Amino acid sequence: MYDVIIAGAGPAGATLARLLGERHSVLMLETRNIRNDFVSSGVREKCCAGLGGGRTGAGR
Repeated sequence: MYDVIIAGAGPAGATLARLLGERHSVLMLETRNIRNDFVSSGVREKCCAGLGGGRTGAGR
């Protein structure tokens, strides 16, 4: 039995799970298998769709 169930292991879901997990029993569900996606393709897609880093032209 869990106190909280979180759907989605993106940035918001993972942060919420970490914060709530300090005091509650948490189950986090995710449909993608991120580990297998990375191993098979060798490329890990960013969950923020490339909004950070040099891809947006920030800092140029």
